[in-house]
Amino acid sequence: MAERKARTPGRSGEPSPGSGRLGRDERTGRFGMVADHVPLTTRHRQIAKGIPASIVADLSREGLTRADIHLVIPERTLARRLSHGGALTVEEADALTRLRRVVAAARRVFGRAELADEWLRLPNPELDGEVPIRMARTDLGGREVEAVLGRLEHGVHG
Repeated sequence: MAERKARTPGRSGEPSPGSGRLGRDERTGRFGMVADHVPLTTRHRQIAKGIPASIVADLSREGLTRADIHLVIPERTLARRLSHGGALTVEEADALTRLRRVVAAARRVFGRAELADEWLRLPNPELDGEVPIRMARTDLGGREVEAVLGRLEHGVHG
């Protein structure tokens, strides 16, 4: 059996798990979910320039509910941005990218969207009873959720 070399996703421009990001599609010029083949520095610049709030409509196809989105962008704020064609702040775009990445990781680990979505929205003993999707509101919480998913994926318990 061939030995797999360990690698750290997201380093040196490598794609991160989740195979997608918020940004501008180079072919069409439209904002939306695009492939992860773009270097990290380019992705950072795109988010920093401002991503239209209209991107939020596409996130439901990625497994995020309106309630999930409102964990990081208040409902009235989002409604105002959508009605005025405004852009997300860097923090909002970053938070939505993180939520989407956590959902994608859970779906990869569980293999079925329904199981992953249930796991993400129920209190979890590995997270001291916290709800994973709610923990992912913060960078630190998102990293901890991803760590638990990594342990599940590799069969490490406790």
